[in-house]
Amino acid sequence: MLNTPYEMECPVLTLSHATLENRTIVFGGTTNGDIILWDVSDIILSRKELDVRSLDPISWHKGVHQSGINGMSVTTYTGRHNASIIVSGGDDQCLNVMVVGPDGA
Repeated sequence: MLNTPYEMECPVLTLSHATLENRTIVFGGTTNGDIILWDVSDIILSRKELDVRSLDPISWHKGVHQSGINGMSVTTYTGRHNASIIVSGGDDQCLNVMVVGPDGA
C-alpha cells in the first residue's frame, strides 16, 4: 500500500506506473488536480515489507487540473531523450499532456 502523509490531506483518485531508466515510477492523480510521482524501485527490489509512509515524492506537479483527476495513462518514450508522457483527464473537463524526465521534472 502506497501511503504518504499527503494522502491524508488529499486522496489519490487514479494511479499509473511506468519504468524509466530501470526505475519503477508510480504516478498518482489527486482530488485537487495534482500529479505526484514516487520512485518505488527500492521497495520492489528489496521484496521486503517496508513502511512506505515516509516515501517522499520525487516530483509534485501542482494544479495540473482545477479539480480531481479521474483518469491517467502513462507511457515511456525512449527516443532521443528518455521521458514519460502523462495524459490525464479531470472533473474540469480538460485533457492534459505532460512530458517528464527521469527525475520527474
